[in-house]
This record gives sequence, structure tokens and C-alpha cells, in this order.
Amino acid sequence: MSARPETRPGDKALAAEALKKQAGKKKPARAEADALRRVRKQADFDKRQEIYAAIPKAEYIDLCGRPTKVLHDQADRYGFPLRGARLDLGKILRAMHDFFAKHKHTLANLADSDDPLLAGASQSLKDEYTKEQIAEKREKAKLARLERLEREGQLIPRDEMHALAVRWSSILREAGARLQRAFGPEAAELLGEALDNCDRETTSFYGDRDPD
Repeated sequence: MSARPETRPGDKALAAEALKKQAGKKKPARAEADALRRVRKQADFDKRQEIYAAIPKAEYIDLCGRPTKVLHDQADRYGFPLRGARLDLGKILRAMHDFFAKHKHTLANLADSDDPLLAGASQSLKDEYTKEQIAEKREKAKLARLERLEREGQLIPRDEMHALAVRWSSILREAGARLQRAFGPEAAELLGEALDNCDRETTSFYGDRDPD
């Protein structure tokens, strides 16, 4: 059922006549007064729709009680239309209700969970629990994808790549020794510097992780 008011053919003319009579201190006819009410109701509705479709971001923040960073995080993570200087309230509400409908089973399971962490827990703790559950599911999905790529031969294990790099390094350093014997120490130093740069790049790539 739509909340949009409906005017009738001829309402604008009747409403204009009602306004004309009111200005002249005369009483409009019933049909004219009814038409005027419908026209005004329609105008009020249209004005509200304009406001709903372009709410200033600062006013929306006051209404929802969430800072800009949280809104942008929800926009990026869940696809809610919360970016921009002005926000469309209708689009936001539709996106949120679509999200609830899409994830209703997951949300219901969380609400009915008998996990002791949720027994008598505050809303903030429940929200944190939900975030952890989502993060865990994403991590499992990521691992499953990596395992699938490895099975399909599209992903090479890191330890195998490291072993191959060690063999390359050994071959190149042996080549450096031969260059030194053939062309002197400067040639070997150039190759040695290149290998050292490769080591630094490898260390930088892995960071604090142990490539072994």
C-alpha cells in the first residue's frame, strides 16, 4: 500500500477557486475545499520526498549517532549508500532491509546462539562477537580459495618458491666466483651487489614473516 496521496483531475482548478474565495473572505464549496486539501497534502508529500532524498551528511550523522568513519566503513563493507555530502534516506533504508533479508538466517542464528559470551552480554559485546564471526568466515573462505588454487596448479607453495630462490642464488654466486677468476674482483662485486639487493627485496616482501 502506497502512502503517496492522490489528486483527482480538476483538483488544481478547484483548489485555485477555493483559494480565491478564501482570499475574498468567502466560503469555498465543499468540492473546492476537498480539492484544496488534496492538493496541499500532495504538495507536502512531494516536499518531504525532496528532503528525504537529499539529507545533509552532518544531519544524518546527528540522527544516527555514528561518526563519518563508521558510515564509510559500512558503505565499503556492506554496500550501504552512505558516502557523499547528501544522502538519500530511501536508498539507505532499502539497502539495509535488503541486507537484513539476505542475511536473515545468519542473523537469526546469532540471535539464538547459546554461546556463553552472548548470555546477558551488552550490545557492544554482541556486535564485536558478530564481527569476529564474520572475520572468521572470511578467513575460512580465503583459505579454501588458496587450497583450491593450489590443487588446480595455479598456486605454488611459498616454501617451494623459497627453495627455488636459494638454488638460483647459489648458481649466481658460483657464476660470480667464475667472473672474478676471469675478469677480476670488480665483475664479481657487481654481481654480489645485485644479489644483495635481491635479498633485501625478499626480506622487505616477507616483512617479519619467515620465508622458510
